Formats: sequence, structure tokens, C-alpha cells
Amino acid sequence: SSDHRADALCAKFNERIDEIFPLCYQNIMPCQAPVLLRWLKENQPDIYQNIGYVLSNKDFIRFLLTGEIYQEIGDASSNCLINLHTQKYDKKIFSFFGIEEMEACLPELVSSQDICGYLTENFCFPYPVPVYGGMFDVHACSLASGIFSNKNIGMIAGTWSINVYAQNKPAIKQSELMTSLYLDDLYLIESSSATSAGNLDVVLKNLFEKFNYAILNSYLEKATPNDCHVLFTPFLYGTNYNNSRASFIGLKRDTSQLEMMQAVCEGVIFSHKYHLEKLLDKVKEYPTCIYMSGGVTYSKGWMQMFADILHIPIVAFKEKELGGLAGVLMVLYAQKRYPSIYAAFGDLVKTDTIYYPQESYTQRYDQKYKAYKMVLENLKDIWDLF
Repeated sequence: SSDHRADALCAKFNERIDEIFPLCYQNIMPCQAPVLLRWLKENQPDIYQNIGYVLSNKDFIRFLLTGEIYQEIGDASSNCLINLHTQKYDKKIFSFFGIEEMEACLPELVSSQDICGYLTENFCFPYPVPVYGGMFDVHACSLASGIFSNKNIGMIAGTWSINVYAQNKPAIKQSELMTSLYLDDLYLIESSSATSAGNLDVVLKNLFEKFNYAILNSYLEKATPNDCHVLFTPFLYGTNYNNSRASFIGLKRDTSQLEMMQAVCEGVIFSHKYHLEKLLDKVKEYPTCIYMSGGVTYSKGWMQMFADILHIPIVAFKEKELGGLAGVLMVLYAQKRYPSIYAAFGDLVKTDTIYYPQESYTQRYDQKYKAYKMVLENLKDIWDLF
């Protein structure tokens, strides 16, 4: 998802997005399969011509388990491969990307709860073990977070800033939101970019060799917005504002490593807030809380900071690996142990902690977010000179 070799191609395709948006309801990103396939066609034709099948990661893993080749439809829809109206591959999409020959390399579509084969004899089980279609990470975390309507807002904070809700119709193009096939009667509506918690990991590893998460988490539980006078734009993997790049703004001689780390954590949340504003602009109703998943849920201080900056209670779940839990929910439903996926969710998913906004901090964070947006706006023309 952080593959940017096809950035230039992606920009050209997005200039013509109106041609296929009414089919796929996706903004085009450089990591999507059709863009990468076109890049291979132009830059590594020997590999391109030797392609047998095009699969997502989990589809390939399922192939290794079963020897059977399928494509799960939810993943394919977010990969800009599916006509959302017909829920099938569409020649117009492949023609748009100039990869018409790849249509023959796409396998049969399956749903998350479909049995797609059984473990091969290599695994030495004494009985047949079914392998199901599965879900990709965004859908899985959304499912286990209970994102079943536009009144439930979910955030996934990993490498990507994922911000979602669900509804029974696709998002319109003017909203700048993306749509994928989610549950049977629902679409997942998404505003996202590669601008989330992965930035912290990169900064820790590249700038502070002896720094670790335990020290940072202890600091964040006590930190206030007044302890940090630095802004960070979290664009090491990608951006959600023009062609902006990652930067620290406001460094001084005595700026500490902890202050810089706090700036990274705040910047990640500012990026989520930027996406949240896009989502809420179309929902027209402020949520009562946000359901959180991803790496940040392991940090109490960072979760509290989300609540303070977003002005919304943040709900954490007892199970931190929500994507894995969603796989369990889907299999139990597929095996008819529950009458619906909603019943499975209600029985097995438990909330843990709710982080409430601290009013004494929210006003200061509003000032910082205003400054963050001003930085983005005032630097937008500079990056073209680099």
C-alpha cells in the first residue's frame, strides 16, 4: 500500500477519472493493481507478459494453502477492478488503464464467507480444513469495530489513515470519498491516505536509534498540548494535501526528542481529522464516538490525544488485533453458528476503554490544528521546487 513507483502514471489517470468513477467509485492510487500492472507493462514487459493470475496478498496466501485460485470481491472493489453496479469485472475499466489483456488473468470472484478450498495434503491434517474467502484489512477492522451505518465512524491508524462509515449506496464523486463492496447490503465509504502511525515508526528508527515505544508511551500519558511547540506533517509514506512532504516545523536548539515524537503523534491525528472533516461533510451528523483500531490502540496516551484533538470520545476494544477477530466472526457466520454477522459481532466483540475529550486541552489543540492547516497551505507551492 506504500508502493509509489507508479505515481506519475497515477496522476495521469486521475486527470481522466470521470471516465470510470461511475463504475468503480474509486479515486486512483499508485498502489492499486491496475496502475501497477500498467507500470509493469511499460517498464518490465517481460514480467508483464508472463503474468498468469493477478491476486491480492490474501488471495495468494489462500492459494498457497489450498492450491485454488480466487479473488475476494471486497478487496478487488477497493483495488479498482470491479464495476460496483454489476459486481463483476468490466472491460471499460481495463481499457481505461490500457491493460485489456489482464482481464483474462483475473480469477473467479468470491465473497468473504465462501469456502474457497481446503488445506492441501502438505499440512497433514487428518480431516478436511476449509479455507474461506477472507477480508482485507480495512474491511476486517471496520467489521470488528461495528461499522454498520453512517452513524458509526471507524478509524484505523496504521501506515494508512483510514476513516470510514457504511451506507447502502456509493459515495458521489464530488465528495472525494471512495467506495468499496463491504457486507451484503452495505458499501464502505472511506477517506484515507498513507499518513498515519507508520510515520512514527520511521522517525523512531531513522532519527532516534536508542528511543523506544515504552518511553514514548509513558511520556504521552502525562504530556499536554503545551509541552510541544513543533508541528509535524505526517507525509513520509504519502500525502493527503496536494504534493506536500513530511516536515518538522518550529524546531529550536533545545527541542527534545520527546517533543518531536509528540509532534509526530499530534500530526498523525491532525491528518485523521482532515479526513474526518471530509466524511462528516457528507454525513451531516456529528458522531457520538469514534471506534478505533490499529497500532495506536496500544498507547493510552495517544488514544487520549485522539479524543482531545477530535473532540469526540474514542472507543477502544478489548481485542487489539481487530482484523484477526473479524476473520473469526466471518467464519463463524459462514458456518451458520450465528444467524447474522451482526449477531456474531454483538456476542464476541467487547469494548474496553472510552477516552473522553479533556476540555482543558481541546481549545489549544484547535489552535494547533489551525496552524497545521496553515502550514500545509503556505508550503504547497514550495515542494514543486525540490
